[in-house]
Amino acid sequence: MSWVKDLWQILETVATLTNEVERSHTEIKELRRDVNSLTIAVSQLKKDLENTQDTTRLILEKYKADIDYAKESIAAKFDVLTSRLDLKVAEFEHRLTPNQPESKTPRSLKSGREV
Repeated sequence: MSWVKDLWQILETVATLTNEVERSHTEIKELRRDVNSLTIAVSQLKKDLENTQDTTRLILEKYKADIDYAKESIAAKFDVLTSRLDLKVAEFEHRLTPNQPESKTPRSLKSGREV
């Protein structure tokens, strides 16, 4: 009867191993689903990050264009204002130096003529 006992132990071991193999297969399937879900999540995050980077780059390019436009606009306005200022200064210079007749030079004593 010892062979029956040994056979029974072998059958119990096979049944236990079969259960463990089935449980392992189930766990592997669950792990595969989890890995697939993680892969999809990582792919989506990567796309979102790329989109965010592209959006940020476009916004920065727009800000740079706005800054360049503002610089050009300020420079143009400065040129206009300096031109106006130059014209005003020229007008004031003309007012300060009116066309006066040349002043007569006093007669010198050497000429011998007296006034």
